[in-house]
Amino acid sequence: MRKLLAALVVALATAGAMNLGPAATPASAQSAVSVSLFYQQLAPHGRWFQHPRWGWAWFPLDVGADWRPYSRGNWVWTDEYGWYWVSDEPFGWAVYHYGRWAYDEQYGWIWIPGGDWGPAWVAYRYSDDYVGWAPLPPETLYADYDWDVAYTDLEASYYVPRWMFVPRRDFLSHRLRRFALASVRNADLIRHTRNVTHYERGRRGVFNRSIEPKRLESALGRRIVAARIKTVDSPRRVGPGRGDRTVNVFRPQVRLSRNAAPPASVRAKPQDRPRVAVRRDLVAPSDRRAPPSTVAPGSPPAPRTATPQERRGRDERRVGPEPTQPPGAKRPGIAEPRVPQPSERRDREFRRAAPGQPQAKPPSFAQPRTPRVVTPEQRRERVERAAPRSMPPSFARPQQTQPKFARPQPPRFARPQPQPHFARPQQPPRVAPGAPPQYRAQPHAAPKQGPPPKQGPAKSGPGPKQDDKGKGR
Repeated sequence: MRKLLAALVVALATAGAMNLGPAATPASAQSAVSVSLFYQQLAPHGRWFQHPRWGWAWFPLDVGADWRPYSRGNWVWTDEYGWYWVSDEPFGWAVYHYGRWAYDEQYGWIWIPGGDWGPAWVAYRYSDDYVGWAPLPPETLYADYDWDVAYTDLEASYYVPRWMFVPRRDFLSHRLRRFALASVRNADLIRHTRNVTHYERGRRGVFNRSIEPKRLESALGRRIVAARIKTVDSPRRVGPGRGDRTVNVFRPQVRLSRNAAPPASVRAKPQDRPRVAVRRDLVAPSDRRAPPSTVAPGSPPAPRTATPQERRGRDERRVGPEPTQPPGAKRPGIAEPRVPQPSERRDREFRRAAPGQPQAKPPSFAQPRTPRVVTPEQRRERVERAAPRSMPPSFARPQQTQPKFARPQPPRFARPQPQPHFARPQQPPRVAPGAPPQYRAQPHAAPKQGPPPKQGPAKSGPGPKQDDKGKGR
């Protein structure tokens, strides 16, 4: 009887195990997967290509012209990971929680894979009126979560259009795209907001503590309720769960390999182009590509034109550097043109004589003799003999002298002298006929003076003695 009961219990346990199936795997027990998971799962939604700086990258195909990352979905607060981005797109489980986003001048927005899972990889800016976020650049892939402010400010001109701002009261809306402000206002909004990006590594993984929920509760006028995270084993089950308080998450550890490459069937072809309007002003200077080469594969390279500096160096290596010489000196190795002497020219003319005429022997020219020393007397005689003789007066040519005319001087006018004033002659008074004659008193004439009176000798005192002629001594 006991054996029968034991066999019955074993049969029931086996049947129950077959009907229950495998148990759900918790988040901490999920096994690591290779990067091939991204290659396979993202192939229906985009293409892979080799970026010159970041390696293999992916870009989406089935998106609109105004599409940008972290724009189709909503934010929820969780107790396990902080602010979590719930995407409405089928590829959001990978590109918004692994890796980073960059901007390429050929394909627009591109995603670079990463191995660490996070609730969202964005930078935040906050003010009392607006909240904004933008994808973190690939420079933060291999850095610590306590990033430098330069990695999260994103205030450069090529980062400004990447931001997405909404009013603070609409931050928790399920359709954030409807409340997004125009990107032309981003520059002004960046000046009026501050950087609040803050990630930290917690017990369960990366925690996004950029914005405190209490700051938003005053603007919303209600309490923020945290959502519950539920880990699933397939990317197809990722998204909102039953009700608004549950979110399904797929977060395995991904092993990256430099040798791993996507299959040829999922790589970008020349005709594969994204629908996103590519803007070259969003490309970072470090991500700009070199101009494409127009040489066909397998053809020999075009000849390279040497620069003047390279040609000069090549000549110096062949013939040696050119020595430094003073101005006017002859350069070595270059023969100067030889000028034929007069005797050589004469010899040449004699050789060119006519065939029928006898060639004359060119005269011989003696060597110039040393000049003789001339004495001063001989020099004087030579000068006198060489002096020109004066011509007779009859044959002398009269010298015509040009009259010299003085420069005409301007006339000088004397200052007019004052004319003498002549008094008008006085006419005698008119006397009426029959009137008695009038007499005018004549002026008295001055008495005439006679010779001075003779003075006699002085009466008192002896006078001077006089000699016989009457002169005093």
